[in-house]
Amino acid sequence: MTIKSRITDTKTYSSVNSGYRIVATRTRRYLESLRWLIGRLMRVDRTRVLVIIGLTTAGRFMQMGAFAGVIWYFVALENNKTIDFLTYSVDPRGLGAMALVVAFVTVVLIAATVLIYKSVVMSFDVGVTFAKHVLVSTMTLENAWPVRRSLASTGTMSVQAHDLCRERLRLFRPVQTLLSLPRHLLLAVLAIGGMLYTSATAVGILSLLAVPALIFNYRISRAVVIAQRDNKVAVKEYRREAKHTLNQLGNERKLRLNRATMPERLVEGDANRNAFRAFGVRIMSPPKSEFVANVLSAIAIAIIGLYLGYEAISGAMPLALVIGFFVLLRLAMSGLTGFTVSLTSYARFYETIRNAYEYLTSPLQEGTRFAGRVTLRTPKTAAHLTAAVEEDVELKRGVPIAVISPAEPNRYTQYFFAQALGWHQRLGARRKLNASTIVCTTALAEPSSLQERGIAAVDPDALAQKLAGTAAESFAPSGDVVNKALAGYRRLQSSDHARIGMLVCLLSSADHIVFDAKLIKSLDEKERLAWLSVFSDRYITVAYNLDNVGAGLVGEELGLVLDYERLLGLIRMKDAEQAALEVKKSWKKPVDSDEDEDSDIE
Repeated sequence: MTIKSRITDTKTYSSVNSGYRIVATRTRRYLESLRWLIGRLMRVDRTRVLVIIGLTTAGRFMQMGAFAGVIWYFVALENNKTIDFLTYSVDPRGLGAMALVVAFVTVVLIAATVLIYKSVVMSFDVGVTFAKHVLVSTMTLENAWPVRRSLASTGTMSVQAHDLCRERLRLFRPVQTLLSLPRHLLLAVLAIGGMLYTSATAVGILSLLAVPALIFNYRISRAVVIAQRDNKVAVKEYRREAKHTLNQLGNERKLRLNRATMPERLVEGDANRNAFRAFGVRIMSPPKSEFVANVLSAIAIAIIGLYLGYEAISGAMPLALVIGFFVLLRLAMSGLTGFTVSLTSYARFYETIRNAYEYLTSPLQEGTRFAGRVTLRTPKTAAHLTAAVEEDVELKRGVPIAVISPAEPNRYTQYFFAQALGWHQRLGARRKLNASTIVCTTALAEPSSLQERGIAAVDPDALAQKLAGTAAESFAPSGDVVNKALAGYRRLQSSDHARIGMLVCLLSSADHIVFDAKLIKSLDEKERLAWLSVFSDRYITVAYNLDNVGAGLVGEELGLVLDYERLLGLIRMKDAEQAALEVKKSWKKPVDSDEDEDSDIE
C-alpha cells in the first residue's frame, strides 16, 4: 500500500468516524429536547395529558372492537354458524340480528369518534397552556444568559429570548404534534395486531415494505431541517436584493437602460428562487410523506391481494377474513401515515423546542470573583469617536466607570456591559459572568425580587453590624420602608427604591455592580458617594442612556461607549455628551426579522 493510499484511507475513516459522532450527538440532543418537552408537559398540566392519553386509548380500542365485531359477524354468516354471546345464541341470517349488529357497531364508532375528538380539543388547550408557560418562564427567568451574542432591537433582551417570545405558535405546534402521536400509533398497533391474528405471513410480507418507507421519510425529514436552515439565508439575500432593486428604481437621476426589466430580474433571480425552494420543501413535506405511504400501500395491496386471494379460493381462509384483513390494512396504513406525518411536522419545529430547552435549563452558578489585573483594551472602532481615549486602561476595584449605551440596564444587557469591560476574556463561561454581576435598578425593590433574594429573612442586627462604621450607615433604608416594598406599596419614593437597591447589592455576593444612573440620580451627591464607599472592594459600573448622560454622578473619569452590545470606544466623561451625540447620529438600530410568526404553521 502506498503512502498516498494510506493517507486516503485514514481520511476516509476519519470522515466516517466524524459522521458517526455527529449523528450520535444530534440524536442525543434530539432525545434530550424530547425528554424535556415531555417532562415539562407533565409538570405544566399532568392531569389533562393523562386524560388525553386515556380518551385516545379508549376511543381506539372501541373502534377496533367495532371492526372486530363486524368481521366476526360476517365470518359466522359465511360459515352459517350461530353467534354465541354470553348465554345468548343468535342466528346471523336473521334480519333482526343484522340490524342489531349494525346499530351496535354504529353507536360504538360514533362514541369512539367523540372521545377522540375530545382528546384533540384538549390537546389544543394543553398546547396553548404550554406555550404560555414557556413564554412566562422565559420573560421572568432570573439571571438568564444570552446564548446568542446579540440583542433584540429593543436592546432589553437576548435575541434567543426574543425569538421564543415571538414564536408562541411554534411553541404550541410541537405539543399538539406530540400528543397526536398516541392517536396514530394506537390505530396502527391495534390494526397490525388484528392482521397478525388473521395472517402472520401477509404481515411479514408487509414488514419488508416498511423499510423503504422509513428511509424515504427520514430523507424527507432531513430535507426539512436543512431547508429551515437555508431559508433564513435565502430570505435575507432576497430582501437585500429587493432593497437594492427598489433603490435603483427610485433613482431616476441616473440613466438605466434595463430599468423596465429590473422587477422581472428580481423575481426570477436566484435569491427569490432559493427562498421559494426552501419554503416549498417545508410546505410540501407532509404531502410527500403521504405520497410515499400511498404508493407503498398500493404495492402492498397488490401483493397481499394475490396471496390472500389464493388462500380464499383454496378454502384455507374465509372470504370475510380476507376483506377484514384489507380493512385492517387500510387502518394500519392510515395510522402509520399520520404517525410519520406528525414526525415530519415535529422536525419543522424542533429548533424552537431546542432553544427553549437550552434557555430554560441553563444552570445558574454561584458568584465568582474576578482575579488578577483587568485591563481595558482600546477597540478598533475607537476611531469612530472624536474624543476617544487611545491608551489601554487598568480597571480597579472601587473606582467607578461609566457605560453609555442605548440599551436599558437589566439582567439581559448586563452581559454586554460587562463584556465591554473585558470580563468575557477572564471567565470560562458566560453564565458565570451573570452570576458575578448584579444590576441595581428599580426592579430590585419589587416584592418578588426581594423575596427571591431573601431580603425578608435578613436579620436587622446582622445588617446593622455590617453597615456599622461605614459612610452609608445613616442612609440605609428603615425596616418600615423594606416592609412596605415587600407588601407592594406603590407610593415609595424613587430615593427609597434606590436605597433598597443599594441594600440588595450590598447583601449579594456579586463582584461587579451595575448602577442605573437614572435610579441613583434620585439620591443627593453626598449619599451617592457614601454608598459608593461601601462597594470599595467591588468593580463599579454606572449605566447611562444616550439621553441622560452628563459629567458623571459618582465622580467617574472614564466612560465606555456602546452601540447596544458593541463597544465603540473609551472616552473621558467631560466628552460624554459629545460622544453620545455622535453615536446617535451614526448607530444603526438592530432590525428584527419581519417574517410572519405563523408563516410556516400550515
